[in-house]
Amino acid sequence: MLLARSMAQRLFPSLSDSGESKAAVTSEQNAGMPWRHELHPDALFADYLATSSADRASRTISADMARSFRQLLNVYEVRQSVDDNFTIRVTHSDTGELLEIITLEDERRAFQSVGSADWDAIDRKRRKLTRELIRRYERSGTKKADVSVRWGRRNQLDEAHARDLPFLEHEISLARRLGLSLLATEIGTVETFNRDDLTSRAGARSRYQIMPDKLRRFGVSRYRLTARSGAQIRVREERHPLLVMEPAMILLRAYGNAVGHELPGISAYHAGPYNIFKMYRRFLTDQSVVVTPGATVASAFVWGLTDGYAELRRTTSFRSYSRGYVPTVYGSLKASEPLVPDTSRTLYAELIQLQPGESAYLSELLQVLSQTGGMLDWRVPGEHAYDRFRALNPHIDLPARDTVSTAAPKSGDIVLVSKSAGHPVRFFLPLGSARLVSRSMPGLIDPLSVRRFDRSALESMEEEYTALDRAYEQLVGDVERFGFTFENRTKIQALAAAMSRKYEEFPSDFRRRQRDVAEMHELIWRSDHFENLAGVATAARGRLRMSGHPPDEVVPGTQAAREQDLTGNLD
Repeated sequence: MLLARSMAQRLFPSLSDSGESKAAVTSEQNAGMPWRHELHPDALFADYLATSSADRASRTISADMARSFRQLLNVYEVRQSVDDNFTIRVTHSDTGELLEIITLEDERRAFQSVGSADWDAIDRKRRKLTRELIRRYERSGTKKADVSVRWGRRNQLDEAHARDLPFLEHEISLARRLGLSLLATEIGTVETFNRDDLTSRAGARSRYQIMPDKLRRFGVSRYRLTARSGAQIRVREERHPLLVMEPAMILLRAYGNAVGHELPGISAYHAGPYNIFKMYRRFLTDQSVVVTPGATVASAFVWGLTDGYAELRRTTSFRSYSRGYVPTVYGSLKASEPLVPDTSRTLYAELIQLQPGESAYLSELLQVLSQTGGMLDWRVPGEHAYDRFRALNPHIDLPARDTVSTAAPKSGDIVLVSKSAGHPVRFFLPLGSARLVSRSMPGLIDPLSVRRFDRSALESMEEEYTALDRAYEQLVGDVERFGFTFENRTKIQALAAAMSRKYEEFPSDFRRRQRDVAEMHELIWRSDHFENLAGVATAARGRLRMSGHPPDEVVPGTQAAREQDLTGNLD
């Protein structure tokens, strides 16, 4: 249906605004295209993900460890992209030998008949069967620890990828801007199957499962709006992917920088960066581990998922789900490789706020937009303008329209204002709406607040990279080689402060993202967990004589020199 060919446009979208799809590209053709590797982790992290030692760029991990890691990845690739939701695969935990496959044939046929299923109910049946088969193996003399049971997820992956179609190009563009691989686009898939209404038992919200304190830090708010009827309408901004996508990826980038590499950074997104710090400490102090000068934090991470996992499982909270998180993300990405998303489904819109002190009923805005004679491309389904506004703004809890009337119901005719309870009120309209509304209702919309999510936003890249950014990049490169030192902590404190000042001086999306990443990185390094790691890492670097990267040559007395002087003023 919507997903049916190769992954070409996912990696480097180049369709016109009309959204017309290009010809299908087979997997064989795709593999030979140079841009195929631009953001793909198989190329970016070949040292760790390559299928053979010949494909690895250097000996950052042993051949045995590489094989163990590849076997682990393969297990989750099968789970995510081969086995459907009606399959239970049983293997031997140590050897990987396939013991048996159990399928729910009646439930599979029912799904194929109607095209939908209650996945929670399917999982309850699989859970019951899993308990029964483990008891059966134990009765036959097989230890429980020797039996590994995996449930297939392919159907839910297909649904999740289809659900993500309106936002996928935006995710890829943002990943590119933040220097992330395509693994970043699968975080929502793994966390919630791209469902926006879920809240975890710990309180994490949105498809990306972000904790409330971090949502508030990034200005993702909850508030209420008043309808014409007097009803109070809830607004939960975390339910709109375009409002939480950037905070999620900034967090992922910050975690990756704070722990030294994207792969353990993705794990930190789930397990927390402090568990990753504990993993590094174990790696650097375990007497059975030979730490070579070429080792990186990613080497330690691969060790933690393979040779070192038994020790970590025994001594830390890094358990089975934590171990499988990165392989699950990787398997989800591999599941999408035979697919090309229908980019005509990409959501284009304008994010809008009103001028301070201004207000308007939603029905007034919709009346103005209706005068275009249907020329606006809402990019969402709906018979009438109110239905389309409701679909375009799922974060606003608007009631359904009475099918008898074409107008907005009084209970949903909200008063749009600039702020509610101190929070900026943000809503989406189709491209071109801000200009049309400003003509008919001058002074209503704040022109500086309008943010366009369109083709130009997907393709444009900022050219604002300065010596300050290079200094931060140099620091992160040193962290990759276990640069968890108190000297580097002093540097990130200075860099974060300088990034904040730079944003105040030159406000832009790029500078804001750089500030947010550096500040979150600095916050993570304030902890006792960092201090515990710093002592171990400093000693290890001394033993291995690992020095940091030499600084870029900078002409003394220039602005660049002042920015790169990490002991003084970075402005």
